[in-house]
Formats: sequence, C-alpha cells, structure tokens
Amino acid sequence: MPRKTISEFTTIGIRRTTRDRLKHFARKIEMYDDTINRLLDIAEDQENRLASRESPQKYPKKGMEK
Repeated sequence: MPRKTISEFTTIGIRRTTRDRLKHFARKIEMYDDTINRLLDIAEDQENRLASRESPQKYPKKGMEK
C-alpha cells in the first residue's frame, strides 16, 4: 500500500471512549484511518448482503409459478 502523506489527513473530534474502542479493533501497526476503513468495509459488506437478501427474486422458485 502506498505511503500516505500528511496532506491526505484531517482531524476529527471523537471522544476518548470512542478512541479506546477503536484501539480494540486496531491491528498492531495500523493507523486509525486504516482501522476505520476496514470496519466500514465490513459494515458495507454486511449491508449489501442484507439488501440482496431482502430484494425480490427476479424469477419465482420452482413450483411457485402462477
């Protein structure tokens, strides 16, 4: 992965308790940005799986034709 430059970062305010929760999920040499992105990827993947399960089927199941 390419090295990130300082100009790519911004400061966001989070509570210390939130920071401590993030530490729990962080890998040893991972930056918070990497941790947050990894967690967002997991959340998006789960959201997509749920959405695909809830979407109506394009074709009816066998034996359920009208």
